[in-house]
Amino acid sequence: MTDGIDDIHLSLHLCGKRNLTLTGDETGYDTLLPGIADLKFDMLMFELSEATDRDLAMLEALPQHMEIGVGCVHSKKEGIDTPEQIAQRVRRVLEVVDPHRIAMHPDCGFSPGAYWDIPLDEAYHKLHNEVLAADMLRREYE
Repeated sequence: MTDGIDDIHLSLHLCGKRNLTLTGDETGYDTLLPGIADLKFDMLMFELSEATDRDLAMLEALPQHMEIGVGCVHSKKEGIDTPEQIAQRVRRVLEVVDPHRIAMHPDCGFSPGAYWDIPLDEAYHKLHNEVLAADMLRREYE
């Protein structure tokens, strides 16, 4: 699928649990191993605001050359995550993945009108807090 595409940073977004009633025992990214480790992408992006131990083990098993997109802001729940809550989710990933391999992003479904009706002001505040969390983590991991 990506053969012949050079000099472009290629990312692949892998959606996570769409149904909030599913638990980590019923579905998980680890079921995609080893196949996703063989993909020819620079970054794999995951929905990880509710990462399980299985998700973390899967991240640890990915090749070291792959960057990891960490979905760390809830998109399907009302309320606004604090910068500390967001940072704590990323810290869990940082226990198994080098900080230089990580990029932060919201979970999928975040776009207003995509799956859940998120008011624009709420989306702005969630993104603002994600930036504050990223700043906090940069200071910690410099």
